[in-house]
Amino acid sequence: MLEGWFETEEGMEPFLLEGHGSFVEAIKEMVRYDGDFGHTDMEVEWNGEDATKAAYDTVQEIHDQTEKEGCKYYIRDKVRGYGVVEDQYWATREEAEKAALLHSGRTGGNYVVEITNKVTGGALWVG
Repeated sequence: MLEGWFETEEGMEPFLLEGHGSFVEAIKEMVRYDGDFGHTDMEVEWNGEDATKAAYDTVQEIHDQTEKEGCKYYIRDKVRGYGVVEDQYWATREEAEKAALLHSGRTGGNYVVEITNKVTGGALWVG
């Protein structure tokens, strides 16, 4: 059982996941649920034991593997729901986060980082 909380733009969000066979599968589910999971403050327990550091490390491994598989990150306007901003893609989440911050400063929009398989153009959820 994976439980805890993580910080979102709206504040602290608690979570409880049961029925996942492994810690990694449960973390992947949380990354699918919210792409910022593992990039904000959080506290995580796995079967009653503190697993916060392991959760941060696992999220990083997920993103590292995603980048190795040739997937790309993009930014989109969260409020307006627009797709890929300016048809630009970045190789790493960190590059895309910087671009989102700069774009937000220029336009006043609220941009989020998402991941896609650029070959198919479809959204790709790690898992």
